[in-house]
Amino acid sequence: VTRDYFMSHSRDSGLFDDNSLEFQRKILERSGIGEHSYFPGAILASPPRLTMKEARAEAEMVMFGALDELFEKSRVRPKDIGILV
Repeated sequence: VTRDYFMSHSRDSGLFDDNSLEFQRKILERSGIGEHSYFPGAILASPPRLTMKEARAEAEMVMFGALDELFEKSRVRPKDIGILV
């Protein structure tokens, strides 16, 4: 998703006032988010699906994906871990 597309989508959603849109624009410009960055489907839906269910699904995807990659690279099996701090 391009930054312009994201900003148009945010503006068209009607959920944000001008100050919020300006803040989003500044964050997009300064955060290093590229022109072909991933945004969750819930954010890009029309209207956006801003629910706890969608937030949890996104969090699980990110966390479990990171853990799967860690286990693969370290050759540790999840069942070999007694506690995770």
